[in-house]
Amino acid sequence: FIRSFDHGLTWTEYAPVDAGFTGYPCAVVVSGETNYVLFDNNDGPHVLYVSTDDGQTWEKRSTLTLDDDKWYGAMCIMADGRLLASHTEHYPTAFGHGGTAEQDPEDWWRGTCESSREVLNRHPEAASSVVGLSVSTQGGCTLLLDEDNRPLHEAISWLDTRTKDICQEWASEYGHEHFYQHAGWTLKACLSLTQLEWLRRNRPDVFARAKVMVGTLDYVMMKLTVRIATDPTNAAISQLCRLERLEWSDEML
Repeated sequence: FIRSFDHGLTWTEYAPVDAGFTGYPCAVVVSGETNYVLFDNNDGPHVLYVSTDDGQTWEKRSTLTLDDDKWYGAMCIMADGRLLASHTEHYPTAFGHGGTAEQDPEDWWRGTCESSREVLNRHPEAASSVVGLSVSTQGGCTLLLDEDNRPLHEAISWLDTRTKDICQEWASEYGHEHFYQHAGWTLKACLSLTQLEWLRRNRPDVFARAKVMVGTLDYVMMKLTVRIATDPTNAAISQLCRLERLEWSDEML
């Protein structure tokens, strides 16, 4: 099973305090009697630590590049928790003037296909026995699609800060608490609400042609299933969802 540390859980439940970890613990995976603790080092890839049989000695076993603003990867995990194979594909983020950070959404899909294909090509026997697909992506990206579900622009990454002036403008007019009460997030340049407003003000041609807004996960899932849908977590990070009602906010829109 996987336990997340996003809700106040303490990693000392699973590891001694003097284990010598570096970074912030974000999840633990328990397979049989083996513990795997995943750490976010803030300035680089996630680091996986694996415990020995006694549960007290820990080794830095491998590095996992899970941040999909730089990498897209696939892993094939067996029912007993064994990692059969993994592969990563790199794609770029284009940083530009004024704090812009953009990605080609087709790179997301290309990375998904190529990394998955590579993993299954190594173990073709696993391809016929896959029973589930789990997709995890970066949050906070903004992408508008036309009526044919084609991207209208390069995706605005969560690393983008171009909307900081809009954040300051709205914070002065409405206050951060107003937005927090609606969506559980204060105003941030990395989230879709202000990025949509920037597109409305600066790319009216794109905004007028838009049929739907998606994030990274929504776009990849659309390519996989031909359906456009999202989940409460990714809806919330857009700041367009009323959390207590789990519905889109007419006021924010």
